[in-house]
Amino acid sequence: MMDMWKYYHVTHKLHEIFNPLSMDKIRYLVDILQLRPGDRVLDIGCGKAEFLALLAEEYQAECTGLDLSPYFVKAAQQRISNPVLESRVKIVLTAASDYVKKLQEPFRVVSCLGASFAFEGGYKETLQEFVRLVEPGGVAVIGEPYWIREPEPEYLEAIRWNRESCRTYFENVLIGESAGFTLSCVITSSPDDWDRYEGLQWLSASRFAQENSDDKDVREILERTNKEKYAYLKWGRSTLGWAVYVFQKGTV
Repeated sequence: MMDMWKYYHVTHKLHEIFNPLSMDKIRYLVDILQLRPGDRVLDIGCGKAEFLALLAEEYQAECTGLDLSPYFVKAAQQRISNPVLESRVKIVLTAASDYVKKLQEPFRVVSCLGASFAFEGGYKETLQEFVRLVEPGGVAVIGEPYWIREPEPEYLEAIRWNRESCRTYFENVLIGESAGFTLSCVITSSPDDWDRYEGLQWLSASRFAQENSDDKDVREILERTNKEKYAYLKWGRSTLGWAVYVFQKGTV
């Protein structure tokens, strides 16, 4: 079986951000955070570090990004390869659950824009961990899917999920507030955002196959991408949503 990180490297070659938000919405997220120079940011599952680079450029924030993929860590290091960003952004190839155990000081912002699986248990457990990691008055930013409507059994089988793999839009809010946060903003993906996110994966896989026809994993990449494409087109586009929830931690 093909290396998992190679598959995501191939299918996300053309993506700046590894979730179905447009770059305009990512920049809006950057704008509303209103950080101060020197504020500390931790991003879990940082991908190519585009979000962190924007925060460092806009606010002179001190940023740390964690990711498990050696491909994405390499791309992230390339993204920050200038003197200004190199001094403000640190990228670490590590499991988030291991890394945060060693942390003593909290962060102004802790974000996870599509990798809540980084902590055992998923979304709820990730937010519970964020309570410890976010300083009083700070912000937890977390991206998570939600059910737009009840998923068809065939769709769940196709994507290897179950009904409990995610929740409703409102249930995601309640879980954050029950952890001790207050919701301050939500940014939601549109069908157009989803189409771009999914379509770039199909395009990336097709180009990889054309340019690397002798690669031993080409057949598996194309088979998996096509299966995911048709699951998205038949069911996912009308069933699965995506939102970034911005939660404030109280000062009391």
